[in-house]
Amino acid sequence: MRDLSARPGGARRVLGLESVGYNTGETPLERVPEMAERYLAALREEQPQGPYLLAGWSFGGTVAYEMAARLEAAGEEVAFLGLIDAAAPGAAAGSRSAAAGPGDPDLLRYGIAAGLDAGSARELDEEELLDVLVRRGREEGTLPRTSPTEALRRLLRVAEANGAASAAYRTDAVLGVDLHLFTVDERHPELATPLVDPAAWRPRTAGAVVRAAVPGNHHDLVDPPHCAALAQLLAAALPR
Repeated sequence: MRDLSARPGGARRVLGLESVGYNTGETPLERVPEMAERYLAALREEQPQGPYLLAGWSFGGTVAYEMAARLEAAGEEVAFLGLIDAAAPGAAAGSRSAAAGPGDPDLLRYGIAAGLDAGSARELDEEELLDVLVRRGREEGTLPRTSPTEALRRLLRVAEANGAASAAYRTDAVLGVDLHLFTVDERHPELATPLVDPAAWRPRTAGAVVRAAVPGNHHDLVDPPHCAALAQLLAAALPR
């Protein structure tokens, strides 16, 4: 998301909301409503009143949807909601949400996403896989050289909490704002992340579901070079 938010495209200020525990020793939150309240408090410190422009990628789209629902319920204006390859949440009385994602353990998915051979990665235990990812992160500069193992452990804890929150999230909210859905048609060659179904979002808004196709797959659409196309689509969809 850092590469996406850094793309040129106007003078708008972009505020990033970080998962609790991602860079601290705090215990990650495990419920979407708790996350939404925490992030709304941070958002209101920067912008006490609407209109609000919200967007989120993957599970972040789920949290952005809940934030939008709470803002609208409080009488605030949500002028834009962008859902970046985010699966629709389950209904309150429904079955498990598709947003829960693939069945592989989170650390294994990180290893495959980082370029490890899927078969070899599955033969490693958690400690061995952590060592491989730490070494690669050091080599590529994506992990700090100081305590990189703990940084990766925090990332894993947050990912596991997000997965639990996604699986448990149910809502009957129907928003007034249009839903701008940015989705991919390409699957990752080794990760079984399901493609997002735009039709599943239709019951979630009294407005329109506006779908835009984004290049790349679920895991790299926010990274170069695909983030340039996504940034252009987002800029075109935002209210002037």
